[in-house]
Amino acid sequence: MSELTPIDGAPKKTTKKPRKTKQQIAEEMFKKEQEQAQFKRRVRGDEEVWHDLIRLEMAEPRRNISFHENADQNPIWERIPHKHFYHTVDSDGNPQKYATPANGHTHEIKIIGKDEEGKPIVEVGDAVVIIKNKEFPLKTSKMDNHRHEATYIHSEKFKKRVYSEDFLKKQSQVDSDMNNALKAPAGVK
Repeated sequence: MSELTPIDGAPKKTTKKPRKTKQQIAEEMFKKEQEQAQFKRRVRGDEEVWHDLIRLEMAEPRRNISFHENADQNPIWERIPHKHFYHTVDSDGNPQKYATPANGHTHEIKIIGKDEEGKPIVEVGDAVVIIKNKEFPLKTSKMDNHRHEATYIHSEKFKKRVYSEDFLKKQSQVDSDMNNALKAPAGVK
């Protein structure tokens, strides 16, 4: 018997690639944006990382400080001055997407290019709340939506953190021991 072949004009079966999560897609887009907007640097070796520090200047949004969250139940609005800071990478060299939290919220930050002096041009997003790595818009019954002006502070180069293999083995053993200790004893439901 001959081998089965698809009928002419019928779609061929293809293997599907696993779908990416929204988080993975967002991280890839963020990484591409960062790479496109980076300053032209010559770096030797894989261990060195550039860190850029940006200050989000003082803003004074109104915040509802009353007991009731709903705006129709006697809100008490107060001006709350605050600022944020943004580090392009963490101490492990991983790119960061958000400014440091202040006043119960943060802002998404994008570096979209550089000016004539070579300083980064920064785009500051609306105020958001991050809960368990998920982004939620700020409730307008609690605080005005606002943005900050961004000021470039400085850049510095540092060596990426390297973990020794002994440490990683010991840490793995500690994690394993901890998981075993948290398990219920045999026969206990």
